[in-house]
Amino acid sequence: MSGGDIIIAAAAAVIIAVLAVYLRQYNKEYAMLVSLTGGIAIFLFIIKKGIKVISFAEDLLKISNINTTDFATLIKILGIAYIIQITSDICRDSGETAIASKVEIAGKIAIVLTVIPLFESVLKILITMLK
Repeated sequence: MSGGDIIIAAAAAVIIAVLAVYLRQYNKEYAMLVSLTGGIAIFLFIIKKGIKVISFAEDLLKISNINTTDFATLIKILGIAYIIQITSDICRDSGETAIASKVEIAGKIAIVLTVIPLFESVLKILITMLK
């Protein structure tokens, strides 16, 4: 992701925020819709650029002969964390702080469940080293 992409995303975020604040004076529902739509658009723009980073990292893993399953687990955890953060932010922006808290708890549980296979492989390596 280049510096120009960051500037585009930041400028879009500022424009969306200003528009949402302006609309909030007249119609809260439209303001929330603009904020939600704009946030999703920026997220998709950034994800599109992030896929290139993941592809580059996968190429490095192939060259280094590192277990790609562990890398996939780490990418899943990162994805869960981002999705949960964005979802809880949307809930908070909508005034639903209780739902945002529940989403964060669910995300933490999902991360723990996702990381269990990684812990198992680390434990196996430690047991092998101790023998």
